[in-house]
Amino acid sequence: MLVVGLTGGIASGKSTVSAMLKQLGAPIFDADREAHRLMARGGAAFAPIKEEFAERLGLDILTAKGNIDRKKLGAAVFGEQNLLPRLEGYLHCLVEQNLLKFAEKAKKRGFAAMVADIPLLVEKSWQSKVDKIWLVYLPESLQLARLCQRDRLSAKDARRRMGAQLPLTAKLPYADLVIDNSGDISQTREKVEKAWKNLLSQG
Repeated sequence: MLVVGLTGGIASGKSTVSAMLKQLGAPIFDADREAHRLMARGGAAFAPIKEEFAERLGLDILTAKGNIDRKKLGAAVFGEQNLLPRLEGYLHCLVEQNLLKFAEKAKKRGFAAMVADIPLLVEKSWQSKVDKIWLVYLPESLQLARLCQRDRLSAKDARRRMGAQLPLTAKLPYADLVIDNSGDISQTREKVEKAWKNLLSQG
């Protein structure tokens, strides 16, 4: 079974493409959603993260009910050279394990291909965990405009958020397929449908 790694950047339209692929019948493993589930109360990463960051380091990362506040956690570790790798250490191994389990279940159910929606696939060097990489791409100027409109940000704040990620142009060399999302949604849907159909025909 082929595992397609779907990636992109903030406001690139990756989530839209992922939803289109789901409508086409593709099994979707959402790495971000899985990380959120793991950090929720009862998740495998909840206790270790709470113990390490809230109790041992005394960081303000919990809600009034004692759950992990992802925004607070992100603000606490972002830019901290030692803390971010430690947080990722708790999460990435578990996410990878669950990706393998998801792929095995999809294979047993008879699927010829699945999609792993991984925003930071290139940044975290997860290329070896997928068979093909599909990149949702659009020019930086359009990405900036869409981010400003979507999140009601100033151009300065939008550029700062984009600067926290690898530019889409830097991801191009890793892509087996580039889905240009600079047009309207019907054009993107046409490209996605064609790409998925071609992929299944290869299997």
